[in-house]
Amino acid sequence: MLPRLGRRSIADLAHGDVLAVLNPIWTKKPDTARRVAQRIRAVFDWAKAKGHYVGENPVTPALVAMGTQRLEVKHRAAMPWQEAPAFFTQLEPQEDIAAAAHRFLILTASRAGEVLGARWAKIEGDLWVIPPERMKMGRPHRAPLSAPALEALDQVRGIGADLVFPTPSRAKGPARPMTSNAFSARRGRTGVSGITTHGSRTTFRTWAADSARAPREVAELSLAHVTGSRVERAYQRSDLLEQNRELLDAWAGYLRQAGGNVIKLHR
Repeated sequence: MLPRLGRRSIADLAHGDVLAVLNPIWTKKPDTARRVAQRIRAVFDWAKAKGHYVGENPVTPALVAMGTQRLEVKHRAAMPWQEAPAFFTQLEPQEDIAAAAHRFLILTASRAGEVLGARWAKIEGDLWVIPPERMKMGRPHRAPLSAPALEALDQVRGIGADLVFPTPSRAKGPARPMTSNAFSARRGRTGVSGITTHGSRTTFRTWAADSARAPREVAELSLAHVTGSRVERAYQRSDLLEQNRELLDAWAGYLRQAGGNVIKLHR
């Protein structure tokens, strides 16, 4: 950008100059191109406000000339649900905090940040109440805890007074939560690679559809996803807790089966 525009007066620039900067990277580096376009636009907006540039912001016609970017959606790498019981079987005997947190994450189909920030104060019997500030959608979520999930909690009970899964440390002071690197490191020790922590939610969701044949709204609410139109959500305010509990109990039962047999939910 600087070699093309840097030494010239902004008053002399036009959309062709902006086009010359953006066009070579518009399709090859789409994310970079969009950021560059935003910054050039901001500069011209400032120049217009200060009286240094007259006319339309040249970024606008330049973007029209280049057309729409074709973006490739990249999905998080996930383990096929048929392989999940074998992986879970490797995690179960391990007694460190990272292994317990990883099992808890898989069993609750939760996001890494939600698990790593879990507090004992939010565990109420066999229910984990996640406050809105910990949720991606900014809404509270009730996650029922299966028997294996409660066993994972029992394994780490007493280690942290506040955090459920604190970073093991001998240093004095407030405990810190583990980072998501703990999950990838744990997978590496079991010989599993090429998948992501977030991908465990995809594994659960695919199993719920293909094997358990769970109703869509139950599976989506288990993941704390918003479903339905705004009008539907205004009238349907239930989080389907008991159906969610049945689904997560079935998921836990499936993970603990050595053969990975199919478990179907009753509608």
